[in-house]
Amino acid sequence: MSAMKTFPGLLFWLRRHPRIYVLLLLSIVSVAGVFSQRHDWQWDATQNGRHTLSQASRNVLREMPGRVSVTAYATLQDARLGDLRRPIRDFVARYQGLKSDLELNFIDPVAQPELARMAGVRVNGELVLRYGERSEHLTTLNEQDFTNTLMRLVRGHERLVLGVSGHGERRLDGGAPHELGELGRQLANKGFRSSVESLALMQEVPLEINVLLLTQPGTEIPPGEVDKIRRYLARGGNLLWLLEPGSLKGLQPSPKCWGWR
Repeated sequence: MSAMKTFPGLLFWLRRHPRIYVLLLLSIVSVAGVFSQRHDWQWDATQNGRHTLSQASRNVLREMPGRVSVTAYATLQDARLGDLRRPIRDFVARYQGLKSDLELNFIDPVAQPELARMAGVRVNGELVLRYGERSEHLTTLNEQDFTNTLMRLVRGHERLVLGVSGHGERRLDGGAPHELGELGRQLANKGFRSSVESLALMQEVPLEINVLLLTQPGTEIPPGEVDKIRRYLARGGNLLWLLEPGSLKGLQPSPKCWGWR
């Protein structure tokens, strides 16, 4: 069982620096158990990312026994972009150098439009990555996106983040600046599924929820809903609790109250 809290003053400062705030929240979620492995994301920022792969990419490749198939739907020449296949081939070769059973194949979507249509390809240069029974589409060519795609493929099941709602909390699917929509989008990019639910509508918090996200409520949370959180934690669940200045609205910080020792 784990629980994470941020200090109110720090949280106020971070909300004025949203990019840092989102990165910090992603790191906290990873500590809470959303990420199955620890990855140090240090990307190659040189032109075309032509140098060696980051340690994060190497870690992901080590977690992928068996064949990985990459099919690039790219013409030999594009009127606007020129030769599409060479940069794809050079880029994928960096991964092939560490994983010999990572295969790259090309299909010309103009010469073979039916194959492109059946694969659901819409962009010249689009990649389709397959690992086992899973597949992902990719329309960008950089290490972070490619490795994130491999991470989604290697996971046999989705990781779930549930945001508590119903009391004026900040929402993972919100679009306003004070909401947590950017965190929700970043989690989706990492292959995680997030949702927002009211505790009042649940009999219990499902244990398959990897992290329960609790932000500062605007109204009082009834004792029965607080008990649902306590029982979820007692069964081994993970809580990411973001504190802000003001009343806790029924959420007592006492370790004894929450069942922490």
